Amino acid sequence: MGKTLKNNKAYSFVEMIVVIGILLVVSGMSLLSFTIIKSARGQDAALVFDSTISELITRSKNMNAAKEKNMKWVTGDQSYDFETIGYTLKIYWDDEDEVYALQFGDYYADDKSEGTSATGGKLVSRRRRSYYGDYKSQSLTGDCVIYYTIEGTDTRVMIDEDHPIEIRYTKRGLCVDGFGKYEFYRSDGTTHIADVIVRRNGSHEVH
Repeated sequence: MGKTLKNNKAYSFVEMIVVIGILLVVSGMSLLSFTIIKSARGQDAALVFDSTISELITRSKNMNAAKEKNMKWVTGDQSYDFETIGYTLKIYWDDEDEVYALQFGDYYADDKSEGTSATGGKLVSRRRRSYYGDYKSQSLTGDCVIYYTIEGTDTRVMIDEDHPIEIRYTKRGLCVDGFGKYEFYRSDGTTHIADVIVRRNGSHEVH
């Protein structure tokens, strides 16, 4: 009995250092894997965003006649004309699901009378966007932060629930809304992942 107890020696200092070292290496590898996964999700979000812009351009260029003709909008006992100009794409932060999302919609203009001819009423052109069930939103990811800088300016905003950005192209493929740089960062806001550049002339790219 005494001999058995004598052979049960405690771990040596060197053995403890080796065990601690192994634990640190495993922890470091886990953290590195987690970081790589988050960066990959941000990169994938940038690629999906760029691909959806291509889809927006295609939709805009292929607008059918119904998208371009004047129609009548009736509100109560008043009616006025509106014209669907094209499609729009909104990138925004979905606070409920805590993800960035993309959503297609219609972009249209209307000429609504203010007052009557007797009171000097006039037609006022208004620009409106409509997002509804036919264009379901597409989730990107919540593992990144996206900043937008409008082309030709230094104005930089973080896209969040208060700052959605809308992108619109003409039938000729020119960008008239939402052109600029979209910077994708990891959710810590310090590690840059990718940029999506959207230009006025209709070109766009990821880098």
